Amino acid sequence: MRIVLAAGAFLVAGGIGLIAAETRNLTIDQAAAMALANNDKIRQYEERLAQRKFDERGSIGAFFPSIGLSGGYTHLDKPLTFNLDPIRSAMLSLEASDQVKFASIASQMAGGSAITDPSSASYQSIYQKAYSTLSSEVPDFIDTLQKQNFPSAQVTAVLPLFTGGRIVAGVRVARAESDVSSLELDDERNKTLQETIDNYLAVLLLNNVIAVRTDVRDAMLVHCGQAEKLASQGIIARYHLLRAKVAVSDAERNLAEEQDRLAVALMALRKSLSLDEHADIQASDSLVYRPLPDSVDGFEAAASTGQPLLCLIGRKKVLASQKVAAQEGSMLPQIAAFGQYAFFPSYLSALQPQWVVGVNATVPLFAGGRNIASLRSARHLVKEVDALESSVRQDVSLWVTKAYREMRAAEQRYRRIGVDEELAAENLRQCRSRFDAGYGTSLEVIDAQLIMERNHIDRLVALFDYYHAMTDLYTAAGRTSSVVEFLSSKGSSHAQ
Repeated sequence: MRIVLAAGAFLVAGGIGLIAAETRNLTIDQAAAMALANNDKIRQYEERLAQRKFDERGSIGAFFPSIGLSGGYTHLDKPLTFNLDPIRSAMLSLEASDQVKFASIASQMAGGSAITDPSSASYQSIYQKAYSTLSSEVPDFIDTLQKQNFPSAQVTAVLPLFTGGRIVAGVRVARAESDVSSLELDDERNKTLQETIDNYLAVLLLNNVIAVRTDVRDAMLVHCGQAEKLASQGIIARYHLLRAKVAVSDAERNLAEEQDRLAVALMALRKSLSLDEHADIQASDSLVYRPLPDSVDGFEAAASTGQPLLCLIGRKKVLASQKVAAQEGSMLPQIAAFGQYAFFPSYLSALQPQWVVGVNATVPLFAGGRNIASLRSARHLVKEVDALESSVRQDVSLWVTKAYREMRAAEQRYRRIGVDEELAAENLRQCRSRFDAGYGTSLEVIDAQLIMERNHIDRLVALFDYYHAMTDLYTAAGRTSSVVEFLSSKGSSHAQ
């Protein structure tokens, strides 16, 4: 946008200090550039757009695997063990008993007595000796599953394989929200430009009105001086002189009122430009007529494609349709692949693998009817947005037509008053000539001067209404910046 580029050049040129030491003369393109550069609301929407752009990038990341690294250090109250010592004890006891039996057989073969009484000293001696020998040779049946203190670290990856289209819907929603923020920014820029242009034109109008009021005041002073001379010579009655003085007083009062209105208009312009209330600024352009030959059809076509409100409705339709897609996807199976690799294998328990991969599927079976209700709600939202789009299109079409008709009506009024102004100028010339020759009255001159003043001011107001309606028309078409280019263009045909 040329206005934005102009804003940068204007800033570099050092033209926008908050408090100027001297009057700052601004053209309309400089004022528009300053308004766009300084407006806090525009900066807010620019930051919001930047947020949405990063959200859009982030939504694409849902297609890629999620990889995470986790780790820690654990202290247990005691090691985790697997104890089979009762089995070992039973085995040793059976083996020791067998050794006693073998000793008893050997004693009988040697002519001695059998060793069968477990409470006898000989039985216990042989049993304990065999048990001790076997216990020293057979290891303990106790296995440590997890040490008491151990570190842990693992890498986990999850890759979505099927989500029912919810990831695609999320990406489209993020892209639509980014477009919405961009359109909101364009709409805010158009509003800022429209306000700035209207306030700038108001200052131009009041500058011209003050010039007219000043000329009328000066002319009334000259006429009052002439009337005073003629009254002193007895050529005209004293009440003619009194009426001339009243006319001077009225002209001075009207001039003071217009100067007050200009002060208020400058305050509004400073606000649009985000300048300090004490900044001394003036509009340096001229309020001149530039014809606009375009037809209403061109503006209606531009509005149908460029009006931010209509474009916003289009993006809202995308958001609503993707909400339907997301709700439908939530009722489908969710499938994802996963994998995990663990570090510190020596610290893993006997039940923990070092790595694992697999596929996980989740099927929603029952949610109390919430999924179906949300899906139906989303479908009704789509219908609501469709109805809203039709209504907004009618409103925008009416907006364009109304602004165009108001512009053409103000243009016709400006041209008609031009003819009346020429007649009023000729009437004033003749009344002054008759008064100077002593045939006319002071009242005739005053009335002719007031008619001339009213026609001139009415024509300026008609020209202001023409450009005000033009600004509204271009705003309705989504091209407010074109008004700045139109008003600041050089070489346009002027009809004074």
